[in-house]
Amino acid sequence: MRTYNDGRAKIDAYLEDHAFLLEALLVLFEATCEERWFDEAIALADELIARFADERHGGFFSTASDQAPLIARRKDVEDAPIPAGSSSAALGLVRLAQLTGDEQYERHAVSVLRLLHEIAARHPTAFGHVLQAIHWTLSPARPIACAVPAREPGSRPG
Repeated sequence: MRTYNDGRAKIDAYLEDHAFLLEALLVLFEATCEERWFDEAIALADELIARFADERHGGFFSTASDQAPLIARRKDVEDAPIPAGSSSAALGLVRLAQLTGDEQYERHAVSVLRLLHEIAARHPTAFGHVLQAIHWTLSPARPIACAVPAREPGSRPG
């Protein structure tokens, strides 16, 4: 849900809500090495992809597939005044792909970058977050060391 007041949550969450939380969970994991943040990031990334991904054209819609039907589902892309949900999703997913080695996360992140890389390069002040995602994609992964229990390759948290 997007809002909470007086003990009630209301309004379905949008892509940006999921994407910003994904980035925050990854920062928490990197800062604390607590596996619970990593597990939450994986679960949230899977939900984000399932509910917001545009499998046909790439990128992410701003509204979820299970929300009330709209005449057209938008894709917010401009990072002004705050990062767009799609750029935040791309950055979170590319970082998660580097941490997990899961190709699915990278594939969905790159689908956003393919849509925006030309316009972002021409208008950098309007696409700062997506340019950061491009940088993370093209740069070698930065290793982090955390003492967490081993997982089977490709396994998901329970």
